[in-house]
Parts: sequence; structure tokens; C-alpha cells
Amino acid sequence: MVEASNAEARFTAIGMQPDTIKNMLKNKKATASLLEVLDLGGVTDCVKEKGALLNVLSNKLKPNH
Repeated sequence: MVEASNAEARFTAIGMQPDTIKNMLKNKKATASLLEVLDLGGVTDCVKEKGALLNVLSNKLKPNH
């Protein structure tokens, strides 16, 4: 499992707001899904709009974990 601080840093790098990050970290499946999308896409940082699209994409994926 990914540490919360590592996930928090990655979510900050894609332009997510602190309140959104805090809510995301409470949902382990959503956190894992977004981290998987970031890993598959090789995304380390991006503009806020692209980060929002990746977040929506991660919500649409069928869980593999």
C-alpha cells in the first residue's frame, strides 16, 4: 500500500486542492485507482485541468485491486 504522504504529494503535483486530497485519501479504493492511473500514464505532475480529467478517468475504471 502507498503511504498517505506519498499519495498526498502526488495528488498535489497534479493540481488537486487540499480539501479534495483529504477526502480522496479517506477512500482507499479511489486513492488506489487514481494512483494506478498516474502510474500507467507515467504522470508525475501536470496542470490542474489534466489532473481533474485523470481523476474522472480513475473513477470510471473497473477496479483491478
